[in-house]
Amino acid sequence: GAEPIMRAKKLQRAVLEKLRGEMEGPEAMASAKGTMARICSELARFYEEAKDDDKAIKCYAEALRADEVNEDAMVAAARVHLRRGHHDECMTQCETLLRVNAAHEAALMMLADLLFLQQQYDDATEKYEALLLTTPNNYAALAKLIGLLRRAGKLEEVSAFLSLAEHSNPRAESHAGLHHCKGLFFRATNDVHNAVKHFNLARRDGQWGA
Repeated sequence: GAEPIMRAKKLQRAVLEKLRGEMEGPEAMASAKGTMARICSELARFYEEAKDDDKAIKCYAEALRADEVNEDAMVAAARVHLRRGHHDECMTQCETLLRVNAAHEAALMMLADLLFLQQQYDDATEKYEALLLTTPNNYAALAKLIGLLRRAGKLEEVSAFLSLAEHSNPRAESHAGLHHCKGLFFRATNDVHNAVKHFNLARRDGQWGA
């Protein structure tokens, strides 16, 4: 249950108050704040599992009041907002996180997904491309980019991102995600033989097989 986590939170709040009263140095305070943020995040995850997103969001907010640059709490809060369809709140949280860490993969992906959901296809394309330049083997982003470039009539641009994925990981040719993306590309270019070949190579994978 939540009781042990609640007790830990109460004790850690007392630790923080004691440190403030004793005017402890910044390192001790930073460590204590980080611990408080982790406890609040753990409580938030408990509420998520209990399907109580309102309490989960409040706990993530409390984590961020303790440690305002806690990336784990920020991305977790953004995911709850996205799941609930709170797109503005999710976007705000992602943008805040990206000011802390401009290369945060999960935040970039959520932001691109939000732009796609809002039918801002040019902006979404730009975000997926930027993400793939830093993390070329993010096949979820690559698959969505292929769909967007197909929509825009720019499929010739896909090859560069497929090549980048292939050359960025020595095991890329064994990745089901890459074969799935190649299947999408060849299907979009009406190369049925190669589309079937690559979809078959991905079909036994738990994530990409369907």
